[in-house]
Amino acid sequence: MIRKKDILNIMGSRCPDSIIKIRIKINKIKNGDLIFVISDDQTTKYEIPRFCTFMNHILLLTIYKSNIYKFLIQKKIIE
Repeated sequence: MIRKKDILNIMGSRCPDSIIKIRIKINKIKNGDLIFVISDDQTTKYEIPRFCTFMNHILLLTIYKSNIYKFLIQKKIIE
């Protein structure tokens, strides 16, 4: 279940600001928690998967519709 506080609306932000905002949000949540990102920056469809791979986060869902990009990211789980 996604709570309102777990939604990161970065509409209007452009890379690299988009990725910086995501990183700041992810640093504030616990390992294994989710964030739902909403963006209108077309570069996020490439940059967010790269960011997740580089930082070992899990990209659970991507939705591209009408120039709106949505991503569900799970913060890496440290065992």
